[in-house]
Amino acid sequence: MKYLFLIFLIIMIVGCGSENKKSSILTLSSFTDSTSYALGADLGENLKRQQVELDYDVFMAGLTDAMLDDDLVKLNQSQRRGVMSSLQKSIREKAKKEGEENLKKAVKLLSEAHKPVILVGAGVKNYGTSAADSVLKLAELLNAPCTTSPGHGDAIPYSHPLNAGSAGPRGSGLGTKLLREADVILVLGSRLGFNTTFYSYENLNEKASIIQCEIDLNSIGRYFPVEVGIHADAKTVTDELCKMLETHKSKKEVQDWLDQFKDNRKNYFEKRDADADTESVPILPSGLFKELRGALPEDCVVTLDAGTMCLQLTDALQYHQPKSLFSPLDFGLVGFSYPAGLGIKLAAPERPVVSFHGDGGMSMVIPELSTAIENNINTVVCVMNNGTWGAEAAYQKDFFEGRFIGAHITTPEFDKVAELYGCKGIKVEKAGEIGDAIKAGIEGDCPTVIDVQCSPDALYSFRQDSFKHKVKQ
Repeated sequence: MKYLFLIFLIIMIVGCGSENKKSSILTLSSFTDSTSYALGADLGENLKRQQVELDYDVFMAGLTDAMLDDDLVKLNQSQRRGVMSSLQKSIREKAKKEGEENLKKAVKLLSEAHKPVILVGAGVKNYGTSAADSVLKLAELLNAPCTTSPGHGDAIPYSHPLNAGSAGPRGSGLGTKLLREADVILVLGSRLGFNTTFYSYENLNEKASIIQCEIDLNSIGRYFPVEVGIHADAKTVTDELCKMLETHKSKKEVQDWLDQFKDNRKNYFEKRDADADTESVPILPSGLFKELRGALPEDCVVTLDAGTMCLQLTDALQYHQPKSLFSPLDFGLVGFSYPAGLGIKLAAPERPVVSFHGDGGMSMVIPELSTAIENNINTVVCVMNNGTWGAEAAYQKDFFEGRFIGAHITTPEFDKVAELYGCKGIKVEKAGEIGDAIKAGIEGDCPTVIDVQCSPDALYSFRQDSFKHKVKQ
C-alpha cells in the first residue's frame, strides 16, 4: 500500500502526458487546492480550477528520480506531504514565471501595434460589469477598438465609442472589418470559434499577431496559430495588462486607425437608421429592429432562437450590460428561446425578459405557455411570423432558383393561442406598434405573446459560404 499513492500519481501523469504531451497540462487535484496559478497569483473566488502549467518532461524526470530514491518510501505521511508541498511550490513558481513572460510578450506586441483590436468573448461577459469595465479601460489605454464574438454582444455596452458590435457573419461588418485589417488581435475569453471566424482567414487577417487569453487551454491556438497564448481568466489578464500599460502612449498610426474606425461606426449607425423601413406591411426586419431598439428597456434580458430573423437580431439590438443576451450559439437549437427566457426570469425576477422566435420555432414550444401560466412566469415572447422556415426558404430562393420544398409552413394565430392558455395575446401588423406591445407585455400581470406579422419575402441567406458551388462564375 505504501506505493499506491505514487503509482496512482504516475498513471495519472502518464495518462495526461501521453494523450496530449504538447499541452503540458497536469491535473493536480489529488494534492493541490482548487486555485489556479496560471499567472502565479491566488485568484480566490474569481477562479476555481484544478489545473496548472508545467513542463511535462522536467516534472516526469523529477518524479522518476524521487520514485527511485529508496529514502522516499521510508517517509511517513507528514514527510510525504512535505515533499508534495515542495513540488507544488516549484510548479507555482514555474507557472508564475511563464505567465509573467507571456504578459511581457503581449505588452510588447500591443505597444508596437499600428492597428490593434480587442476581441471580447464569453470569458469577459460571464464575469459581469467589473470585467467589462476592465476591458474598456484597457481599450482606452491602447486606443484600440473592440469587437465581440457573436452571442456575446452584451459583454461591453453597445454605446461605448470603441465598441464595433459583433464580429463574424452575424455582425454588422464593422467588427469583421477590424479583424481583417488589424496587425495585432488581443483575444479575451474567446475560442475564435465558428460563429466568429467560420474557421477561415476570410474573416481574420492571416498576417496579424494573435494574443489569445483563454481559461480553456485546449482552445488556445486550436483554430488559428497564436503569437502568445495565456492560460488564465480574461479579467485577471486584462487587469494585469492595464497595470503594465498604464503609462503607454499610442502612436500616430494607432490614432489614425481609431479615427477611421469611429468614422465608420458613426456612418454605419446613421445609415442603418436612415435605411430602416418602418412603413411597409407586412413588416420588414429593418423597420422592426429599429423600433425594437427604442422599445426595449435598458435592463432587459433578450433571448434569441435559431433562424435567420433571430440571427440578424444578434447585432441589431442594443445591449447595455453583461448577461443581457442569450442565444443557442453553435448548437443552432430551434425552440431554445422561450424556455430559456422562462428560466432566466426565475433566476432574475427583477429584470424584464423578452424572447424572440420565428413562427416555426415557437410552434415547437407552444405547450410551455402552460408552464408559464402555472408557475406565474411573466415574460414576453415576440413571434416574428413570416410563414416560413426562414433559412431553408432563403437558401432555396438564392441558390435553387426559387424552387421551394418544405420551406413554407402553416401556423395558428399565436396571439389567439396565447389567450386560450390564459396569457395576454397581442397582434402587431405595423412596425410602429411594437413599442406599445412590448410595454404592455412587460407591465402585464401574466405571460404575453406578441404575434408580429413579418414579410415572407425578406429572406436572408446566413451560410452563403456553404453554397459557393451553386454560384455562377
